[in-house]
Amino acid sequence: VGLEHPLADGGRRLGASSSGSTEFCVGMHLEQNIEACGEYASGVIATSIFAVAVSSAVISAVFLIMGQFRLLKYASYVPTCVMEAFMACVGYKVFKYAIYFCKY
Repeated sequence: VGLEHPLADGGRRLGASSSGSTEFCVGMHLEQNIEACGEYASGVIATSIFAVAVSSAVISAVFLIMGQFRLLKYASYVPTCVMEAFMACVGYKVFKYAIYFCKY
């Protein structure tokens, strides 16, 4: 159809190299598109708040159902070291990509 992916020109992707020089809503791009960048930022904030609210509601419903049906006794079959390693790995990856995507 002739449509191109917006990041096809080497933009930043999860796990991609950071050698690209694509800048979005910073510097000259921000000065030239101040209104569009403001709308984009408000959309990102609204989407993030909605995602956090929905995921918190789903997790609370899962824990409520597990408590009501007494399913928490099965969690004791998973060794503690396995759960700790899994949580440490998730925390490490979240921290790594948070630092990677911010320009700090």
